[in-house]
Amino acid sequence: MDIFDGYPEQENIFQQMVSDDRKLGNEEEEMLLSIIPDLYFKSFDRSDIDSAQDVRTYQDFLELSTDEIRLPIQKIQKREGRYTALKYLWWRFNERSEFYDKWIFLLFVETAEIYLLDTIAHSIPEAIEVLLEKYPQLEQSFHGNPKMDFAYHQYVVLRACAFLHQYLLEKVNIDQYINENSNLQGQFNRDQISFSKVINWAKYDDLITAQTRRLIHFIREVRNVSAHNMWLDRNYSIDILRHGSECSTYILNQILALQFREHLGYDFSREKYGNELENKIEREFEWWYYEQKQTWQPGENPDGRRL
Repeated sequence: MDIFDGYPEQENIFQQMVSDDRKLGNEEEEMLLSIIPDLYFKSFDRSDIDSAQDVRTYQDFLELSTDEIRLPIQKIQKREGRYTALKYLWWRFNERSEFYDKWIFLLFVETAEIYLLDTIAHSIPEAIEVLLEKYPQLEQSFHGNPKMDFAYHQYVVLRACAFLHQYLLEKVNIDQYINENSNLQGQFNRDQISFSKVINWAKYDDLITAQTRRLIHFIREVRNVSAHNMWLDRNYSIDILRHGSECSTYILNQILALQFREHLGYDFSREKYGNELENKIEREFEWWYYEQKQTWQPGENPDGRRL
C-alpha cells in the first residue's frame, strides 16, 4: 500500500521538502522537517542505529550538530518511541525556525499520524483475513475478522477537531473579536471560545475559504454526536462517520497545502475534491447547510431518527 494513496498533495510536499536543490529555510529547519517522514515511513539499518550516538536527554540532543541528528533521533525512537523522538524534533524546530511557520511541522506530524492509523486500520484486518483463509480453525478464536472502521473514523474526527480548534485559536485575532463583541467582554478568554465561533471568525479573517468553513462545521457536527453520546445511542451511520473522517483528512491536508503555498509558492491544494466531499453531504446524506446559523441540518429518516 502506498502511504500517500489518495493524498497526492502530501507526497508532493514531502518530496519537495527533501529535495536537494532548495535553499529556502535555514539548514536546520530543512533537516528537522525532512526527518518527520523518516520516523513514520522509512526503515534504517539496525546496525547503523545501534552504532549512532546515544542521546539520553533533550540537552544532549541540542548539542548535536545539524548533520548529526538523523540517526540519533532514530535511536531515540527505537528506545523510547516515536512520541519522544517527535518531541525532541519539535522543541528544537520551535526554538530555531526562522523561515517556516511552526504549524507546518505540526501539520506534517498530524497528517502523518492519520496515514499511519489508516494503514493500521486496513492492513491488520487484511492480514487476519489471509490468516483465516489459511487456517480456518482460528476463526472461532478471533470471533470473525475484527473491523476497525468505526474506531478509526471516530478517532480521526475527534483528533482533527481538537487540532483544528487549537490551530484556529492561534491564527485568529481572538482578542479583537472579544473586544468588538460586548456579549463576550469580561466573560470569555481564549480558552473559552467555542469551536463553532472560531471557525466562523477564521472565515471572516480569510484564513479559510467558505467551503472549508462548511466542511469543518460538518466534522464538528459529527464530532459532537460522537463525543457526547454512548456509541450505541448514536444515530449517525458508519457512512457519515467515515465521510467525516475523509473530510477531516482533506481539511488538514488542505491547510498544510495552503501553508506550503504561502511559504514556497507551490500549490498542492485540491479544491475539486472538496466539492466532491460537500456534494456527498448534500446529495447522499441529504443534509443542508443553514447559512444564517452557519451549521448543518442533518436529514431525517421515515422514523424521525437522524441518520
